[in-house]
Formats: sequence, C-alpha cells, structure tokens
Amino acid sequence: KLLNGGQVPWSLTGSRSLLHSFLHFTSRQDGRSLRYINLALPSVDTSLVLPSHLNMVLKVFVIAVLVAVTIADTIPYTPPHPSYNAPAPTGPAQYNFDWSVNDANSGNDYGHNEGRNGYDTQGSYYVQLPDGRLQRVTYTVNGDSGYVAQVEYEGEAQYSAYQPAPSYQPAPAYRPAPTYTPTPSYN
Repeated sequence: KLLNGGQVPWSLTGSRSLLHSFLHFTSRQDGRSLRYINLALPSVDTSLVLPSHLNMVLKVFVIAVLVAVTIADTIPYTPPHPSYNAPAPTGPAQYNFDWSVNDANSGNDYGHNEGRNGYDTQGSYYVQLPDGRLQRVTYTVNGDSGYVAQVEYEGEAQYSAYQPAPSYQPAPAYRPAPTYTPTPSYN
C-alpha cells in the first residue's frame, strides 16, 4: 500500500516488468498524479515520493547500475600485466652456489651446495645433529626422474646420562616486613 492508500499493481505477468513494479506512475484518489518508487515489498508501507525531475534521475541511475552489473558479470577475469619488464630466458638454467655456517660457540654446523646445468641438478647439504652426528644428504635431479637422495651419517650418536630435573622446591612463605614505629626525640 502507498502512503496515500493506493494499491501497487504487483503482477509480473502481462506487460508489466519487475522494473515497472518499482518505478511506477499512479493517480491519487483526489485526481492528482504522483510518481513514486517503491523501496520495499508491497506489504510494507515505505514508498518514497519524489519530485518528477529527481524521480527521472533516479530511474536513469538504477537502470545504469543494472546495466553495469550485467556487463561486469559477463567480462572474463584477466590477471593484471606486470609493471616491470622481466628478462627473457636466454637458455637452459645454469647456476652454482655454496654456503655454510660453522659456529663453535652455539654448536651450529650446517651448509648447502648445489649446481644446475639445464635439467641436471646435483647438490648436497649437511647439518650437525643434537646427538653429535653429522647428517649429510647428497641428491640429484635429472629431468623428470624426480629427487634422488642418499643420506649418510658421520660419527656415533652420543646421549648424555639421564639426570632427572631437580625436584620442585617451594619458595619460602611470605613474611611481612617488620613495621617501623618511630620513637619520639625531644631536644
């Protein structure tokens, strides 16, 4: 229902479309013509009455938004182009690297080296384990053959004898500090 008591024709059949149900021209009971936009379901009485020039602007805006949403939904997504010029590959991959860390103070001893020539990759890495052994992994990758690794250990595992953690010793109970009572001094 409208604010003035008129009825909204909510028929989606025939010549009226859903858009006409929202953008509607009607006549009031006193004979004057009104243009309105129904902003809610017909059972809710919240129609908005606008001056005719604003009503036309709002109609054009609503139609433009509907057209934009329809067009935007049909455009396929394309990822953005990079903003830099990446160098073109000049041939098969070829590189070598080697690094290591040996810090006696912390006990860290580890490293890695690798070399690649086209589809053939060979390398190794090692790490000092907490039990004192050195673990070394040597690997190769040749084309689609996959990662083939050989694992070796140097040294004997050494475990320290089990020493239970010291048992819990509760902290001494809180004793309040003695209170200070000043003694008067007279001169």
